[in-house]
Amino acid sequence: MEKLKEHYCLSTDVVEKIKKEKNTKIDINKYVDKDNLFKWPTVTSNKSNGFCEGLKSQLAILSNGIVTPCCLDDDGLINLGNIHEEDLKDILEKEKTKKIIEGFRDNKCVEKLCQSCYYKNRFKK
Repeated sequence: MEKLKEHYCLSTDVVEKIKKEKNTKIDINKYVDKDNLFKWPTVTSNKSNGFCEGLKSQLAILSNGIVTPCCLDDDGLINLGNIHEEDLKDILEKEKTKKIIEGFRDNKCVEKLCQSCYYKNRFKK
């Protein structure tokens, strides 16, 4: 907090507001946003089921063209296909893709990375 205060010449009022509120504007187009600790997903022995927005309202296309259900899969471990080689429509109609979607509908994680991911806890019903 001291570094923020010094760097942006923040008043005591703004510092107190940052401490109390989740999101505080400190300058033009600059905010301090506080949220729960985030862990990037990795395949671990910690397995759980759950629901995610992957393939429902989001997907990721990595710079190498790999399509994956989630932007947190930065290594493309859940490789559904490559956008440079096939149409997105065809990738979304693949059996692997459908199984992931059906799994999430049933509150089940089909893929190992999804089973190990903590982010899905945000979507608990």
